[in-house]
Amino acid sequence: MRSKQKVTVKWSKKEKSWISKYPEWKNRNGRITGNAFFDMIRCFENFMSKDIQGKRTNFTNFRDYLSSGGFDPDTFTISVNAKIDVSTC
Repeated sequence: MRSKQKVTVKWSKKEKSWISKYPEWKNRNGRITGNAFFDMIRCFENFMSKDIQGKRTNFTNFRDYLSSGGFDPDTFTISVNAKIDVSTC
């Protein structure tokens, strides 16, 4: 059984950056999980920015990478649902 709560990372047109949404700001696990997703995007961008010899590539950012691959970055999301502790049910 899963909770309806989830942590989601997606592109914000308003902020012009990747943002994380979770049920409440005080949710420490939500913040940690959102940051893990941001780190995955950052690591991917760093990896793609250089070739095997360490020279700069034409890669710009993950958002442009999605677009050039035929995907809509405005609808791209990474989500994970919270688990319900069955021992309390």
